Amino acid sequence: MKALVKTAYGPGNLTIMDVEKPKAKEHEVVVKVKAAAICGSDINFYLDKQRMYIPPVILGHEISGIVEEVGEKVKNINVGDEVSIEANPYACGSCFYCWSGQENLCLKRRGLGYEVNGGFAEYVKVPANMIIKKPDSIPFEEAAMMDVNVAVHAVIDRSVLKPRDYVVIIGPGFEGLCVLQLVKLFNPRCILIAGLKKDSNRLKIAESLGADKIVVSDEEDLKSIVMRDTKRVGADIVFECSGSVEGINTGIEVVRRNGRITVIGMPPRNIKGLYDEINIFDVVAKQVSLFGTRSYTRVNCEWSMEALMEGKITLKPLIGMTLPLEKWIEGFKKQMNGEIVKAIIKF
Repeated sequence: MKALVKTAYGPGNLTIMDVEKPKAKEHEVVVKVKAAAICGSDINFYLDKQRMYIPPVILGHEISGIVEEVGEKVKNINVGDEVSIEANPYACGSCFYCWSGQENLCLKRRGLGYEVNGGFAEYVKVPANMIIKKPDSIPFEEAAMMDVNVAVHAVIDRSVLKPRDYVVIIGPGFEGLCVLQLVKLFNPRCILIAGLKKDSNRLKIAESLGADKIVVSDEEDLKSIVMRDTKRVGADIVFECSGSVEGINTGIEVVRRNGRITVIGMPPRNIKGLYDEINIFDVVAKQVSLFGTRSYTRVNCEWSMEALMEGKITLKPLIGMTLPLEKWIEGFKKQMNGEIVKAIIKF
């Protein structure tokens, strides 16, 4: 079968190869991939800005498709089922975190699409307990975008939102635009989303999804705007979705004393192979609660499927293009340049 393989560490080293089609073991399922979404982490692996991957490995963790084969001990999943795949497929199920419903923090977790083979391929193999049956009303393209659950976990589980909060979202990428839609459900006083000049298309989508204020932060002074709006108090809560240390430090600047910052984006290494410094002094001085959030749980998947069916959130406006596997580089480049929010590889 054809697959997009990260063959070695270093920038690039991503190529389409012929690899063996996977076979299901007794508790596993093989899915014929119909759609696989490109994630920011895939781009970071391509650029070698994050070293979480273990080459050679097939990238891609946002996947939907049709069940092709089931292991002999698999129950309640049948050949022909239309499904999405949870991106925490190799949680052990027996550690402290798995037992407490936090399988996203599993001590033995192996990541789909960077530590084990993922979905930028004609077929993918995963444990059966991470299969999610796709409702008929949700297209494969939208069902593939399971990283909406990262935003669900961040907003529903890792934040304390209250009506009339002043909310700042830094980064109008996929996660930022999903967070925007979820925050609106809490009736905030204002949702401000900040991006760069190159994010103009994404910021237009943010406006169409109901953002109250749009700030182009390389042309406008975000801190001045927030302080003016809040009478020099600051934002109640900041969601950092840009995946940059600069974004975290900007959040620390604009959040109020005793405010909260939820960090969703994972910063890449800098040019020296290190991580830039976070302004911990102001975190302490302002008594800021700084929270990380990683991936999502099974409960988040169930919540988001219901929210999609009920129209509480929408993913269709976030799809910038669909393309075949052979043209993967076009999708990567357009996402890297901020021209589109999400590219979907279709099979």
